[in-house]
Amino acid sequence: MKDWFASQRILVPFDFSERSLEALRLACDIAGDQQKVDVQHVIIDWYPTHPSVVLTDFDEEAFTSKTSMQLEKTIREAGLPIERMELHVTIGDPGSKIAELAGELKASLVVIPSHGRRGITRLFLGSVAERVVRLSPSPVLVLKETESN
Repeated sequence: MKDWFASQRILVPFDFSERSLEALRLACDIAGDQQKVDVQHVIIDWYPTHPSVVLTDFDEEAFTSKTSMQLEKTIREAGLPIERMELHVTIGDPGSKIAELAGELKASLVVIPSHGRRGITRLFLGSVAERVVRLSPSPVLVLKETESN
């Protein structure tokens, strides 16, 4: 199975959490030594009256660029092979943007962690992993949080 994925594109949504680093490590293992892994961070969309838009000189391009640099720095500091990755920073609804990029890339697999939120927290925050499973045209591997995590 590992050989099959080595010739395909694997997408890993990344939210700077330790769980995202675990998903990225797994995707690199699945991809093998020759295949690049696509890494996507989605910045949650601003609304016109959001304080960062109203109270500052908001520059979407500068913010996206700074986020890209932080993404690369985080991956390097984790000791992961950044040269085998293509980084994508987008703005919008995370579940939708991840599924959209999976379609654009014709990804053969999306590897996403689940943070295991329950109850009222899940009600308000929603589940990005659940939304990606529903919307993605690609197969999705959800890394569920276990009791030991």
